[in-house]
Amino acid sequence: MINTTTIIRHIEKRLGYKFNELEISHDEIIESIKQETLVNFSKYFPYQEPSVITKLDLVEGHTNKYFLKSDLEILGVARVYDTTSIYAGSGLPIHSAQMIDPFSRQIMADAISMNKNPLTYQFEYPNMVTIMPAVYSIRDTKVLLNCVHPDHFGTIPVALQDEFLKLALLDTKESLYMIRHRFANLQSAYGNIELFIDDLAEATDKKEELFEKWRRNFGKQSNRKKIYVY
Repeated sequence: MINTTTIIRHIEKRLGYKFNELEISHDEIIESIKQETLVNFSKYFPYQEPSVITKLDLVEGHTNKYFLKSDLEILGVARVYDTTSIYAGSGLPIHSAQMIDPFSRQIMADAISMNKNPLTYQFEYPNMVTIMPAVYSIRDTKVLLNCVHPDHFGTIPVALQDEFLKLALLDTKESLYMIRHRFANLQSAYGNIELFIDDLAEATDKKEELFEKWRRNFGKQSNRKKIYVY
C-alpha cells in the first residue's frame, strides 16, 4: 500500500537524492502531491464512494436538484440507481414486487417500461445533481460518486500504484525545474556545480504523454458505465 514514506523514497531514489540535495523539503513534496498529483490522478482513476440522497437533500426552489453528501472532493456522479417509486401521471408503482405471481409482475413491468422515460442525471460542481425527468418521485436513492482519493493514499489500487508514482515523480520534477531553470550551473570555491536540469525540463512533456495514455484507456475501465448498442 502506498503511503507518504514510500512516495518520498521513490522520488528521492530516482532523483539521486544522496548525491544531489533537493531544494524542496519532504513536507513540500507531499503537499504538492496532495494538491496536484492526487487530483489529476483521480480525474482518470477516481475513488468511488456510495452515497444516498433523500427528499431532505432537495435544493430549495427546485423539484429535481439534490445536494450530494461526501467528506471528499466530488468530481462527478458515476451512477444513479433507479429506485424511484412513482411515475407521476401514471399512478402505477414502478416496483411491483408485492405482486406474487411472477408472470403478472413481468406484464406490469413491461407495461410500465413503455411509458417510463429512462432516468438520467447531471452533476453540478461542487456537490449537486439534477435527476431527470423531474416527474419522478425520489425516495432513498443510491448514488455512486467519483471523488478525489483521500490524502492518506491508501485507496489507490495496487494495480495503479506505479502509474500514480510516475505522475508524482513528474510533478516533483516540474517543481524542481521551476527553481533550477534560471541557472545552468552554480559557481563555488570547488568549481562548477551542475544542476542537471535537462531531465527536469522534459517533465511537462512526459506528463502530457502519461495523461494521453490514460485518456486512451479511460473508456476501457471495468467500473465505468458503458452503453451497449445491439
